[in-house]
Amino acid sequence: MSFVGQSQCWILRRVLLIIPAAAGALQCPAAAQDFVPRQPATESVSQSTQSPVFTDYAATTASYSLSGSGAYSPGQSGGPTDEDLARRVAELEKALQQLRSQSQAQQKTPPQRMSLSVRGHFLFDAAVFSQDAADIQRFDEQNGLDVRVARLFVEGSGLEVMSYRAEFDYVRRVLGDLWIGVSELPLVSNLRVGYLKEPFSMEQIASRKYNTFLERSLAEAIHIPPRRLGIMAFDNTEDQRRTWAIGLFADDPGITFVQDDTFGGAVTMRTTWLAWYDEATQGRGLLHTGISYSHRECFRHTVRYQVRPESFLASFAIDTGNIPAETVDLLGTELAFVYGPFSAQSEYLVGIINRIGASDAVIQGTYVILSYFLTGENRSYQRDRGIFGQIRPYENFFRVRTQDGSIQTGKGAWEVRYRYSYLDALDGGKLASGGRIGNHGVGVNWYLNPFTKLMIEYIYSAIDRPDQPSTGHLHIFQMRTQIEF
Repeated sequence: MSFVGQSQCWILRRVLLIIPAAAGALQCPAAAQDFVPRQPATESVSQSTQSPVFTDYAATTASYSLSGSGAYSPGQSGGPTDEDLARRVAELEKALQQLRSQSQAQQKTPPQRMSLSVRGHFLFDAAVFSQDAADIQRFDEQNGLDVRVARLFVEGSGLEVMSYRAEFDYVRRVLGDLWIGVSELPLVSNLRVGYLKEPFSMEQIASRKYNTFLERSLAEAIHIPPRRLGIMAFDNTEDQRRTWAIGLFADDPGITFVQDDTFGGAVTMRTTWLAWYDEATQGRGLLHTGISYSHRECFRHTVRYQVRPESFLASFAIDTGNIPAETVDLLGTELAFVYGPFSAQSEYLVGIINRIGASDAVIQGTYVILSYFLTGENRSYQRDRGIFGQIRPYENFFRVRTQDGSIQTGKGAWEVRYRYSYLDALDGGKLASGGRIGNHGVGVNWYLNPFTKLMIEYIYSAIDRPDQPSTGHLHIFQMRTQIEF
């Protein structure tokens, strides 16, 4: 018998002793008699006036009383004192606590293999374009449909300190995250190694499926792609008001293979401070600030910036071509505010390009997002990472017919939004093949439930390029259907 089983038997015996004692050790005529076995089963039931089973049990239990040694003995007439009962109740509580501690210790025993969880999300886009004559000279945009993302990933943890994640996009045939992690390390606390996002920009670190608009802002072009091969350490304070992350990455955009004498490298870091967080409402009010920095040795001594007008089905509006450069220094600032259903988010990003054979050039961009939930929800905030996460409607969408024939409908969550974004990749003509672009965007998000979202938006884009005689204007109408599982 296991130790736990022996403990349970011991507790049961104690309970059986305490219950009759607590009843006052009632006396009955059978108390002074020795135990008499039941009559054989062949005896007629009519020969006895009561059930032998209950007679024997009552006689047996009633014949026990507390002895001076602390145990029950047969035939003793005295009842237990209050001190005896209190002592035995304390012993029972102590035994139960020991059993509970043993059970908790067994639950904390680390599993001998890693856990496995399979998840994914699909994003389906549609877009319609309208251009003026000046913008058509740049490129004649075509209406279209697209499976933007069809991504599956597996993740898990185990042995108390290990974790992993592998993510693959079956449409683009590219890797997402592919890393292993170790936690509870001295000094650095958490460490990840592999192909992962650099700690730069609040908008880039957050998952695309949780962003307010279909695509990230124009300013994202300053740091693309967001993932690279490298190693990153990160942690947050105990009160989750501050986070930090720092990593060493290859500047080569290669995913699984990096080998070149000039593959470059980057040191990237980010820290955030949650200046205000309403604990009583679990984040319906907060003020987030953050700053990021990256020093980059350019891969093969070149750097290039490309940006679409915030629509994946559109062509590149700005393309600087390859710029000969030794290093690039990136700086980003973050500010986000939530007050009930209203939220505002903004970032400013700037890159200083140390060009070869020419003076330094600057590329810079910014965006401002305003959103409001008509149904009262608020943007959720992940305090341990300093980013926004999944929206959970107060009421999921449903439509059913009741027994009386009426229709009942759940409305989900409804969000209206506006964004202004801007990118200057011209720097007064220093980047001769670059340009400037500014966008205004409005839209509506309908969250049917935490895992399904419908997005509709309109974007007005003004594109200024040195190779065009005048500013081009592009109108974009687009929508997305998204499901997560």
